[in-house]
Amino acid sequence: AVGDPDAGDTHTFAVSDSRFEVASGLLKLKSGVSLNFEASATIPLTITATDAFGQSSPAISFTLLVLNVNEAPTGISLSNTLVAENESGATIGTLAALGDPDALSSHTFAVSDNRLEVVQNQLRVKAGQALDFEATPSITLSVTATDKGGLNSPAVSFTITITNVNETPTGVS
Repeated sequence: AVGDPDAGDTHTFAVSDSRFEVASGLLKLKSGVSLNFEASATIPLTITATDAFGQSSPAISFTLLVLNVNEAPTGISLSNTLVAENESGATIGTLAALGDPDALSSHTFAVSDNRLEVVQNQLRVKAGQALDFEATPSITLSVTATDKGGLNSPAVSFTITITNVNETPTGVS
């Protein structure tokens, strides 16, 4: 609201940050613009009102606080996709969530193949499980990352290549 001794005078507003506008007396973000807490937690603004006769008010300065919201990870990386056959408990590679701008966010991972597990971000063959090159030379699995706020990444597919190991003959016929 503008205090103006001239009754019925109209006003235009100048805002120091081009991402904002004053519409119907309300300060708001322009259409299609958003703020990012991780980029800037505060925004200094100055607003000046000008009446129909070109007379301007003193500039009013203040600081807006940008609130943080949880954002989901956008992808996943896997450091290695090779594993030797017949190695129960073998570590395949390290998983990392990508694209989550939330500082200090931690993630858990879910994998679609019940022979595999994730322990401390390491994709592993479960103890007691063995992958067999001769039966299946590769596995395609889906991995999802969940941040500590409960938001999920899109599922990402990885193909794990099982390498052949020379095996001892089991008998003679």
